[in-house]
Amino acid sequence: MSFRVPHWYTVGIKGYGLALRLAARWVPKAQLWTAGRANWRKRYKEQLQGIHKPIWFHCASLGEFEQGRPVIEALQAKRPNTPIVLTFFSPSGFEVRKNYNGTDAVLYLPLDTPANARDFIELVNPSAAVFVKYEHWLHLQSALDERSIPRFLISARLRRDQIFFRPYGKVFRDALSHFERIFVQDAASLDAALSLEITEGEVAGDTRFDRVVQIVEAAKRDEKLDRWKPDGKVLVLGSSWPAEEAIAQQYWKGPLIIAPHEIHEDHLRDIEKRFPEAERYTSTDDLTSRVLLIDTMGMLAKLYRYGDAALIGGGFGKGLHNTLEAAAWGLPVFIGPNHEKFIEAKELLQAGAGVSMKSENDWAAIPNPEEWGTLGARASEYVRAKTGATNKIVDHLLRIVDRPG
Repeated sequence: MSFRVPHWYTVGIKGYGLALRLAARWVPKAQLWTAGRANWRKRYKEQLQGIHKPIWFHCASLGEFEQGRPVIEALQAKRPNTPIVLTFFSPSGFEVRKNYNGTDAVLYLPLDTPANARDFIELVNPSAAVFVKYEHWLHLQSALDERSIPRFLISARLRRDQIFFRPYGKVFRDALSHFERIFVQDAASLDAALSLEITEGEVAGDTRFDRVVQIVEAAKRDEKLDRWKPDGKVLVLGSSWPAEEAIAQQYWKGPLIIAPHEIHEDHLRDIEKRFPEAERYTSTDDLTSRVLLIDTMGMLAKLYRYGDAALIGGGFGKGLHNTLEAAAWGLPVFIGPNHEKFIEAKELLQAGAGVSMKSENDWAAIPNPEEWGTLGARASEYVRAKTGATNKIVDHLLRIVDRPG
């Protein structure tokens, strides 16, 4: 039995879609969003031909995909003939992963109207639906319930400040209670679910830990960086913003790898003004400078192999970037003060595997380089102790998919 979706939700969704179509005249991301959904029924009917009863995974964007990816790939390994359909809501996820070959189809999720939801579920006809971490589209969930298709939420975190706990959040609580299973990251999330009288929760952990260990184990060496022979401990700026770059300029005189969050030309030139000796990674085959500037995407996860510690970007701004990739390589993580919403960062600090700076002038909080190895060993140990969520989820999914009827 499904839950009732209120009229105000439908009106709001349609208004959101209209706003995006209007914004598409000027905003490139909105243009991608609308173009990717144009004439979707006809296109998806063609793309989904021959794909029978897939497991459908939905990810809001790239970060959620990285959490869902270990589950997708473990399903492939355990059951190679199980078809999988992957959807994204955001262009920043779809455009990067539209050619991902780990699934049978990669699609944009249509706007969550009643007709779109009904038609989309009919076209895909999944055996199960898996939502990764967030995104609670009510019409899609209702359409799944009406067809008795089991749905799951994985790598979820429930907090008291979310809509489920608001006086006006009843319909979202109702939708949450209709999940077959909710795999949460931690005990606090399970307690939050129980406080809503939702008993379908289970602590599985965070699949990102499995993913970062997977990256470490599969990473290939980089010939250029193998030939680079700096003198002293190497600090890596991971997904850096100007705040982290300014800190390194003022306080760090040893070997430095800068992997900026944004690699547009203006930002690269600003970094070169701070570090006149910097060499761009793509400029030469023989890197010799103390400061390496990574001017290409997709390298950061393997770059940490060549570092001794990581100063992670975003902690002096609105949101901390990925600390687990560095920790998985055995690097201590140094971060800014804005990390309260990032449980893994807090736990790394508690494990003695990193340090939070109170301000951009708080370099005194950073341990001596001679101590970095000890902190890094704790970081690696922390990550490996947290693995295992993927197998729990996959085993349960397969039991549900395989059950009679």
